[in-house]
Amino acid sequence: MSEDHVRELVEKLIQDPAAYDALRARIEAEPSERLETLLKAVDTSNPPLLATGGTD
Repeated sequence: MSEDHVRELVEKLIQDPAAYDALRARIEAEPSERLETLLKAVDTSNPPLLATGGTD
């Protein structure tokens, strides 16, 4: 997975809280280091959005 691809996925997850929640549920059901890394990138890219549950 290229850095550009990861960046694109992070941007999509920031814009779509439902997709973020689905990814988090998938990680909890089936742990994956790559997915956890992606989730951490989202968390650090836009903490205010995620802190409000994406309703902002």
